[in-house]
Amino acid sequence: MPIYFDLPLHYVAYVFELIGVIIIALGGIFSIAKFFMGCFGWEPPITIDFMRLELGRSIVLAVEFLLASDIIKTIITPDYYSIGMLAALVVIRTVLTYFLDIELTMLYKQEHPRK
Repeated sequence: MPIYFDLPLHYVAYVFELIGVIIIALGGIFSIAKFFMGCFGWEPPITIDFMRLELGRSIVLAVEFLLASDIIKTIITPDYYSIGMLAALVVIRTVLTYFLDIELTMLYKQEHPRK
């Protein structure tokens, strides 16, 4: 890849990483804030499962941004080590997302039972 594409792609990868970290941080802050607002009576109380559901949603979204960042980094420097690391990260994050999605689905069904 020509050298003039490297620098902009580094910035794009950095922005995707930053977005992923911000999503995780804000998801944690908002779920904790909702929990404490419910404890003090400012909002209807929420359960720990609802708090886990909210945080899990933000983690799943953030993982997609972090994976996109890793793919961009591998495009910039396509050597065997970075391709192997990307493959391992894709497998780990796919498994993590799959099981997190199963858990979130179960939590959603517990929080929103059919009437």
